[in-house]
Amino acid sequence: VWDVAYIKSGVKKPLFQATDSANGAPQPITIRPQVGRNPEGGTMVYFGTGKYLENDDNVVPNSPQIQSFYGIKDPFPNNANSMPVDRGDLLEQTIDYEQSGQTVDYRVTSENAMGNNDDGWYLDLAPPPDNDAGVGERVIANPVLRYDRIIFTTAIPSADPCDYGGSGWLMELSALYGTRLSYAVIDVNGDGLINDLDVINDGNDDYFVSGKRLDGIGEPGAIISAGDKEYKYISTSTGTINVTTEAGGGSQFARQSWRRLQ
Repeated sequence: VWDVAYIKSGVKKPLFQATDSANGAPQPITIRPQVGRNPEGGTMVYFGTGKYLENDDNVVPNSPQIQSFYGIKDPFPNNANSMPVDRGDLLEQTIDYEQSGQTVDYRVTSENAMGNNDDGWYLDLAPPPDNDAGVGERVIANPVLRYDRIIFTTAIPSADPCDYGGSGWLMELSALYGTRLSYAVIDVNGDGLINDLDVINDGNDDYFVSGKRLDGIGEPGAIISAGDKEYKYISTSTGTINVTTEAGGGSQFARQSWRRLQ
């Protein structure tokens, strides 16, 4: 029987209500959440906030609301003595660096460590150098849980007809912790290999990337697995297909094929 997650003293409450950090205003959720198993018990619920539905949604105001991506721990069925999750119960991850002006732009996120009392994590879609200012970035496409990664695209709308609706980012983070990945996942240098050379430098250190800028607004589309590599085909609002060469799961992450016997 379907019901809300928590019932305390006859009052029903959801697992989590998305609000921004500025003033606690509700953040719209217009996508389907993704759910995965939590090795510590229960499940993880992944979703982003933002909308692109109404006439004025393509106009980014001077101070837009900052949207977020969340990974929330749901202890069900062991939530009898649990309370709903608040934003303050979550570990904050941040966008720390963006490399721009290159053939392809990339971004790096934080790797803050998850504490025992953290009920999940969140990433505000507010790029540096001022992480308190938004650019209208939002999540309007369903995320994908693949291997140990949560994969999602973001959208930054534009009312300029020459911008093909706007731009966005392809993001890939650690599903459990929301951190940047500890290994190369995108072929940054374009040599057809995915290894420790696929990094960007912020002027001090090398980092594996967490995101890749897209020309136009797109969403995770077809994923073609090829052993140690895979290819993501993303249809964007420019009318073109963006192809990203990435690290595959090989044999260490999951079953690669199956055959029906009966």
